[in-house]
Amino acid sequence: MCDNYSDFINDGAQSIGVTHEQFYDFLELFLEVSRKDIESMRHAIAVDDRIAAASAAHSIKGAAISLGLASIAELAEIAEDFSRMGELIEMGTKLEAIAAECDALDGFLQVESNDTFQIGERKELTMVNRDGKP
Repeated sequence: MCDNYSDFINDGAQSIGVTHEQFYDFLELFLEVSRKDIESMRHAIAVDDRIAAASAAHSIKGAAISLGLASIAELAEIAEDFSRMGELIEMGTKLEAIAAECDALDGFLQVESNDTFQIGERKELTMVNRDGKP
């Protein structure tokens, strides 16, 4: 993930061919669905259901890949592999790392949550206050 919020949104939107606003919305949806998948994985570990755990990890992996969230995708892939091998303890470790990465992404998005996007003529992302001022 980029350290610069504007670069992250610009690069992500451009990479999948959507507007900045759409990309932000996709990230918000990703977090909402991933939180449910994380809870599904926790439950699956608790009841020793490696198929359900692998399925939830696979869901997170696919969505993360689609949005260019490489670190989350990599963790989810490892968690899925551990689950398929029946190594639910190791999978749980990766699950908590996925949850931490999602929390970091959420925090990153919330930094600018009170601002809106304004797209200039040069197609650059500019962060502005709600009243339209930088």
